[in-house]
Formats: sequence, structure tokens, C-alpha cells
Amino acid sequence: FDQEWGGKFIARAGRCAQEFDEAVHASRPQSWEADCGALRVALDFNVSPGVAALGQHQDGDDVWFDEVYIPRDSSSVRVAKQILEKTQYIPAGSLVIVYGDPTGGNSGTAKVLGSDYELISNVLSEKYVVELRVRRGTFPEKNRINALNSRLKTADGTPHTRICPVNCPMLIEDLRKTTWAKDGKSMDKRKKN
Repeated sequence: FDQEWGGKFIARAGRCAQEFDEAVHASRPQSWEADCGALRVALDFNVSPGVAALGQHQDGDDVWFDEVYIPRDSSSVRVAKQILEKTQYIPAGSLVIVYGDPTGGNSGTAKVLGSDYELISNVLSEKYVVELRVRRGTFPEKNRINALNSRLKTADGTPHTRICPVNCPMLIEDLRKTTWAKDGKSMDKRKKN
């Protein structure tokens, strides 16, 4: 508020997910609800680590009930196969909506076989109906972090994100430890202890 309305220069420092409160957002187990619609998969196409968060919209909240975490030598196919393993209880033919980094549509690490999204879609469509929701371009990191914080807690103080503390330890660690770089415009990508 001081920066936007008061015209004061406020340097960004500290945690990116400022609104994350483990006692509020990760206080109890979460699970997939059959009557709440599509499985949502959020991907980050890293090689070390390979990660995906598995969730669903439930009663207006973003609920994250499981994750895939492959520490080293990951690939899109390995991540997709782990998603299938972790969602065996979800009925075949269910809708899976895949979100992620727009660069996953490039044929980078998967040049021979197709883009990361094509690889993920091919594996998941063995069981599910897959819908890709990927923007062509990307928003600046600052905007993406602001969007994250607004889902963690809206302006009226209402939290709209729930995370399973048992099945999503790496997601929780990321929210607790990811900080702004010194420039205040991007995330500090260095590994945290």
C-alpha cells in the first residue's frame, strides 16, 4: 500500500510467499474429492528436481493434496509416470487439467520426442482426458508471486489455499524458504539449506 498509493520506495525482501502461514494453510491432511471435478497438475520442468503439485478446486479453495518430487535426473515422462502412480484411485476417464511454465511447450530437453507438454499429455492420456492450460507468454515473476499471495490470503484476510502437510512437504518447504533476489524483482534461485 505504501509503495503503490503512498509513492514510497519499498524494497522487496524476505520470503516470496509472504502470506503463507503453515498453521493456516497446511494444518490438516487434504485429499481428492470425487465430486469436486478435475484433477489439477501444476508442473515445473526442471531436471533437478522434477516437480509437480497435484490438486483440485474445492469449495472455492485451491487444495493441494499430493506432489511429485524427483531430486535428480528427472524427465517429463518420469514425472508423468509418478503422477499416474500417485493417482491410481482416481477413475479412468477423469479430466486432468495441466498448468505450468510456458517454456515447457518448447522442444528443449525433449527435442527428439516432442515438447515437455506433449510428453506429459501422452503419458497421462493413457488413463485420463488431458486438457493443457498453458499461456503462450509468461507474466513477470513479481506478478506471479502476487497472484500466489492473493490465493494464499485475499485482501479481506480469507485464506483460499490448503496444502496437505503429510504428502506435500517439498511444496511447503518451497513456500517457507523461497526468497526474493537482491534486485527485488525475481526469486532467489539458489538452493536453501
